[in-house]
Amino acid sequence: IDLINAALKSGAASAEFPGSYFGGPAVQAALCGNKKAFKALLAAGLDIKSQRVEWVLQNTPSYTLAHVAAFSGQHELLRWFHEACFQENIDKRELRKFFDAVDDAGCTPLDLVGQVSRSWESAEVLLEARSDAFRINPQTGASLLSVALESAPALAEKILEGRTERTYPWWGSVVSKTKFAGLSLPSTGAEGLRFRSQETGYSLMIEELIVASGRVTLAEVPAVMALTDAKWKGFARERYRLQLAQYALMFVSVFSGVVAAFVGDLTLLKALQLPALGVASLVAWQ
Repeated sequence: IDLINAALKSGAASAEFPGSYFGGPAVQAALCGNKKAFKALLAAGLDIKSQRVEWVLQNTPSYTLAHVAAFSGQHELLRWFHEACFQENIDKRELRKFFDAVDDAGCTPLDLVGQVSRSWESAEVLLEARSDAFRINPQTGASLLSVALESAPALAEKILEGRTERTYPWWGSVVSKTKFAGLSLPSTGAEGLRFRSQETGYSLMIEELIVASGRVTLAEVPAVMALTDAKWKGFARERYRLQLAQYALMFVSVFSGVVAAFVGDLTLLKALQLPALGVASLVAWQ
């Protein structure tokens, strides 16, 4: 600290030296969680929010100090960033520009927590700063939620509980609204969104991750219950449509046969009878 202060006071170096190089003092201070060094750099003019470096082999300076702190699991420093650099009622979009920024490798600070440091305290701080726990990393195929379901079920339960909003629209009646984005949407298949398991490498649905976690209370979270209910209703609706189409085709086939038998030789109706039965059989098979 004394060396940094001496260099800054003498003018031999700036607070942001050496620019986008990842070996600068701000990055080193973030790696070890040194708040005293940051206070000295901040007093000398360091702009913590705009600092960007080229991390290791990345091609562009897109790695923020929040990335660095998350990489090394410095949750106290992340909280200090929030308190020192942002006003209490700051717009969440401004918070996300720093705490949810995407680097050159497609990673946010939350991705680094889930993939590298596994510092769940850092994850909670980043979630308080409006970071997106439902964003799926394009390289790993996992989100913080899916990683937490496998490694930190208590944190996953907290994330899931925040997915349901309760409102009181009339005479105190409670109406719950659940957002399925990041749980089952956007759909990546017939069964909904899938995540790549960090333990097995398999592509799993949110329900399968919950079963694998062994934490029964996760299935009782309102968001999970709403998702399960919606899937069952969707399944029942689809089966009803298939059954309705099957019986409608069978009715057409039988009706055409009866009409042909009583009215006379109706070539067209007889010609429709077998195709209708064939289509009905195909629908029933599906």
